[in-house]
Amino acid sequence: MLPVSLICQLYRIMKRYFIVLFGLLLSLGCMHAQSRIERMKPQWLKVRPVCKNDPSILFVPVTVNLPNENRHEMERRQIYLALPASWRQAVTLSDVQTQALVDTMENGIAVRKGGATVRSESYMTADGELVQYRSMLVDEFRVKYPGGEEYSALYQIIPYDGATFRRCYTYDHYGLTGAALSLVPGVGQFYKGDALKGSLFMGGCVLGGVGAVFTEMQRQAYVSQISQTHDVNVIRQLDANQKNMGIARNVCIGLTAALYVWNIFDAAVTPGVRRVKVTNQGLQYNF
Repeated sequence: MLPVSLICQLYRIMKRYFIVLFGLLLSLGCMHAQSRIERMKPQWLKVRPVCKNDPSILFVPVTVNLPNENRHEMERRQIYLALPASWRQAVTLSDVQTQALVDTMENGIAVRKGGATVRSESYMTADGELVQYRSMLVDEFRVKYPGGEEYSALYQIIPYDGATFRRCYTYDHYGLTGAALSLVPGVGQFYKGDALKGSLFMGGCVLGGVGAVFTEMQRQAYVSQISQTHDVNVIRQLDANQKNMGIARNVCIGLTAALYVWNIFDAAVTPGVRRVKVTNQGLQYNF
C-alpha cells in the first residue's frame, strides 16, 4: 500500500487533470467549434468516394491556389491525369474545349454553399479521335490565407456515352453512427475526423477508470488493516483513510460517467468533417 501522502498527491493531480480536461472540452464545444470544424479538410480530400454499383463513375478532387487566371485549365489538367488509362491513352491537352453549365440546386443533387451545381462536357483529341467525358461539381472547400486562398473541388466524372451521374449529398453530422462508435470512448470523434476531441474523451475515460480502480484498491487495503489491529487511534485513522478513498473513488466514477455520456452525446450531435454520400439514384441531364 502506498503512503497516504503520495496517495493524496496523486488524487490532487487527477483532480487538476479532470478540471483541465473538462475546460478544454468546453472550449472546443463553444461558439467557435463550428468554425474549427469548417477549417478541417473534408474526407474526400483524403479518401475518394466510390460508386460501388458502377466502377466507371469516378470522383476526382482537384486543388488550385486562387486568384489564378488559369484556374479552370489547371482543374481540367488534374481531372485528365486522374482518368483511367483506357480513357486517356495518348490524349494530349493541346485541344481541350469545355462547356460549363450552371443549374440551380434541387433535390439534393449536390449540397454546397452558393446553391449551384456546375456541369461540364469536355472534349479532348487522342490520336485524331475525339475523347469526351462529363463532369459535375459535387462539393467545394476553401482555405483562406493572406493574399489568396486554396480552393479544392470534388468532381463526379462519367464517360461521355456511358454511365449516368449519381445523386450525391454531403453531411457533417453522424447521428446514431457516431453515438454507436463512441460506446468505446473517443472512437466516434476519431471517425468524425476530430482527433483532438477523441484523444481527450478516450484519455479522460481511461484515466477516470484507472483512478476508480486504484482508489478502491486503496480503500480495501485500509479496511483490511483495520481488522488486523486493536489500537483505537490507529483504527480511527485507518477508518478515516478508507472513507476518504471511498469518496475519491465515487468522484472518479462520477466524473468518468459524466465524461462517457458527454462523449456519446458529442459524437451524435456535434458536426465532424464533411463527407460525401453516393446514392444509387441516377441523374439525367441534357447537355
